[in-house]
Amino acid sequence: MFYLRLFLVLLIIPLKVSGQNNLVQRHQERASNYFKISKYDSSAYHYEEAISLCRSCPDSLKASLNLSLYKTYKYNERFEDAYVQLTKAEIHSKKAKSDEHLALTYIAFAEHFRSNRKYEKADVYLDKAKQIIAGGKVSDATLGNYYNRKAAVLSEGHFDNEGAIQHSLKNIEIAKKLNAKKLEAVSLNEIGFAYEKMNQFVKSISYYKRAIEIWDNLDEEGASLANSLGNLVRVYIKDNQYNQALKYNTMGYELAKQKKFSYWVAVFTYQQYQIFRHQNKLKQSLETLEKYVVLNDDYSNKQWANAIAKAENEYEAKQKDNQIKLNQLELKNRELQLKKNRQNRIYLILAILFVSGLLFVILIYSIRTKINNRKLNVLLKENQFLLGESNHRIKNNLQLIIALVHQEMEKQKVDLEQSSLFEIVEKIEAVSALHKQLYTNDSKQLIRIDSYINQIKDNFDKFFQKRDIQMDFDIDPLEISINKSLYLGILCTELLLNSLKHAFKDGKPVQKITLTLKAVNGEVSFKYSDSGPGLSSPHTKLKLIHLMSQQMKFNYEIKEGDHFLFIADLTGKL
Repeated sequence: MFYLRLFLVLLIIPLKVSGQNNLVQRHQERASNYFKISKYDSSAYHYEEAISLCRSCPDSLKASLNLSLYKTYKYNERFEDAYVQLTKAEIHSKKAKSDEHLALTYIAFAEHFRSNRKYEKADVYLDKAKQIIAGGKVSDATLGNYYNRKAAVLSEGHFDNEGAIQHSLKNIEIAKKLNAKKLEAVSLNEIGFAYEKMNQFVKSISYYKRAIEIWDNLDEEGASLANSLGNLVRVYIKDNQYNQALKYNTMGYELAKQKKFSYWVAVFTYQQYQIFRHQNKLKQSLETLEKYVVLNDDYSNKQWANAIAKAENEYEAKQKDNQIKLNQLELKNRELQLKKNRQNRIYLILAILFVSGLLFVILIYSIRTKINNRKLNVLLKENQFLLGESNHRIKNNLQLIIALVHQEMEKQKVDLEQSSLFEIVEKIEAVSALHKQLYTNDSKQLIRIDSYINQIKDNFDKFFQKRDIQMDFDIDPLEISINKSLYLGILCTELLLNSLKHAFKDGKPVQKITLTLKAVNGEVSFKYSDSGPGLSSPHTKLKLIHLMSQQMKFNYEIKEGDHFLFIADLTGKL
């Protein structure tokens, strides 16, 4: 029994879907037939029915139906409803990923804004359509449609009549290739309008007549034929051909009355008034003008009545929906309030328990933190004391080593300044000065480089004063790490030893050493010079100086000249 039911369900569902598709197709065909004979109300009804039945249809078909209903609403002067259909067509085209339908939708948007004289917005949508067309996934008919609407915007919005003619001719070429008479007629009409604006009335009349001939033979586009007739009459009036104007105006008026085009009835009545006025038929012109005023009022009243009726229907529907929603909301609010009250009680109990637990945890954590902080403070003070004592003892030990070396040099009775032991002593002095700074500093990680280098300078004072050598040090008060301070101290010591040994042998009248360490705008520069002779070659490397530069990872330069000059860029290296 179960399998029998399943079989019947599987059999019925496809039949039901197939039946719905047939109904959609039937309504679509009837809508198209009614549109061809200008019965736009009936056409709109069948398109609306097709859309309502098309819930499970492909999005591409939905987009196609929306575009068809848009066109029907437009011809029936239901412009707001037409715009709504365009927005729906855009949504379904994107869902279907159909470049063809999306391009047609954007072209229709452009036409909507063009007819409302919003040419900038029309340009935006034409550009969107152009981008899709550039992908090459649209039909020639859509491309022709694009050329045609682009021509209209160029002519009306940008006064580019030549551009409008060029685009229209491209469309005509496509239309002839496809044997698409409607497409050809629309572009003939656009070319006629362009020549009209250029005051080339003979050409304008020729193109309008060709468009009228096509529309008349098609016998299905009453609104398009009325439009072309209205354009032709307008040109005849401009060209002072009033008899021809009256002839075609009468044709247009009869067509508009037959098709019940209230807008075009008013237009042809007004053009008839213009013809009579130019012919100095005052009585007939006044009678026609009065008739036009009545028609125009009727048209405006009709539009106003339609708008009011639509607004009233929408208001009533919204009122009913709002009342239903209000009743539903009241019931939901009552249920939610009861549920919320129960939840609030539970949340309150949980919150009290949570806060109590949290306070207990915080209290325990606070007590433990205080105990740990006390222990850490004791350890920190002990470490600081031990570190200070270590630096003090290292300094004392280094001073002891220095004293022993001095004692040994005195026993050997060697020239102190030329002895290799002297160089070692001065380098040990540099290290000792660093530990002295660490011992006296509050910070055990950073050294004031100006104090440190000046202390190294003081170690050399007695030797340079004996030789009458001036020392000019200009050092900014920078704080740098211990390791970098040590390398820089040894570098300065080596430079001073180098000057002491090699710079002042010839007894120059001015004997001077200059050292600067400056920080300006984030850039740190180091310069050292003496007044002695420079190196024999700027490429000569002083081994220890080169080693210190590698340790500190900075670039340096020794200038060639009549004195020694050492330059280093320490930016980002300290």
